[in-house]
Amino acid sequence: MKRLTPQLLICFFLVSITATTTAQEVAAHSIKAALPFATEEAAKSNAATSAILDQPAAKLTNALSNHFPAADQQQWWHYKDGYYVKFLNGERKARAVFNKKGMLQYAITDCNLTQLPLLLREKIAQNYSGYTLLHAMEINAHAAVAHQAVLHNEKGYITLKATAGQIEEVDATTN
Repeated sequence: MKRLTPQLLICFFLVSITATTTAQEVAAHSIKAALPFATEEAAKSNAATSAILDQPAAKLTNALSNHFPAADQQQWWHYKDGYYVKFLNGERKARAVFNKKGMLQYAITDCNLTQLPLLLREKIAQNYSGYTLLHAMEINAHAAVAHQAVLHNEKGYITLKATAGQIEEVDATTN
């Protein structure tokens, strides 16, 4: 049996997070597009299957506080498979999904350059000096942490992913 490549494992990981992930979203390597409610646009499109929670259950707010003690300005939604919350973690925008039992499934937190791991910042400085950071995020899922950075310049976009001390270019698009 052949050894699974990191890209294939990432695809399996993304598919395991949500059954609604499409092949196009995985191929685009866009965490925001691949996960339910990851963006405001996705949240709006899921409005028919979700409901705003004015008073979320204590198990949910306690679970959020356990993972994110600085969570503030919480906005909760209930959808068929669990709960979604959008909040500020300190001054960073964050989103998280909890299952019906109140267990954290994944969380995505926006980052700036200084909040990325040192190894990723060094790689960007050394290999992508003509690029600027368009968007970065920290993804916490299944007891693993990954960082994604989207860089751009006049030639196009590059997406870098960092996990456990390894960095790889997962997508590149030219204008």
